[in-house]
Amino acid sequence: MATEHESPSQHSRIVAIQVAIRTHRHRTMAVLIGTFLVLLGLHLYQLHVFLDDGPHYRSIDFNKEHNWPTAFATLNLGFAAYLLIYIGQARFTVTRRAQWYALGGIFVFLACDEYLVIHDGLTGRLHALRQYSDFLHHAWVVPYAVLLIVFAIGFTKFFFSLPLRFRFLFGISGVVFVTGALGLEILGAPLAKNFGGDDPRYLMYSTLEETLEFAGILIFTYSLLAYIADRKSAADRVSDP
Repeated sequence: MATEHESPSQHSRIVAIQVAIRTHRHRTMAVLIGTFLVLLGLHLYQLHVFLDDGPHYRSIDFNKEHNWPTAFATLNLGFAAYLLIYIGQARFTVTRRAQWYALGGIFVFLACDEYLVIHDGLTGRLHALRQYSDFLHHAWVVPYAVLLIVFAIGFTKFFFSLPLRFRFLFGISGVVFVTGALGLEILGAPLAKNFGGDDPRYLMYSTLEETLEFAGILIFTYSLLAYIADRKSAADRVSDP
């Protein structure tokens, strides 16, 4: 039964999406993981055989932009944003809906950042920071680290309001993603500065970095699909987070 805040058609759409997710979530994850493994395999093969930096190589290189891995990463982030916004719209909860919408907005930004490479544009504007340490060669990590701290503080109560299973899954996905996106980006920066982006050691660092980013978002996507599937139907509202 639709609530006073929903039209019958909106209510039907919400229920239909949840049913589809319950039915197809494992198949969806299999496709996403399979696509990632294919892209990773092609990338590693190219690194192993040391093919030249031609157009075919660039199209599957994890360390380049505007190619198939970038498109796939953007798709993953956008799909996570959609699921987060859906959770807010579905009214599975009567509390903390604003946080789900906010998370959705953050992932919309991350998807745009992935495709448009907004973060790399900051490095040029923050070039003065690079003189302090080789680890700040990619200077965009500084403002993003500050934003991460603000995010962690702002969402602490929300995080601990989640059921234990999803706290664990969300936490693991966040640690894996941040380890790649910020941690290895910082640790690999001296190699990029001193030996260049084509240095084999840096290429392996950046490959591991991108792999962890992909793994983090895939774990998060699985967590969101499981969260939606585990909620009671939209007709039976509950007050749990």
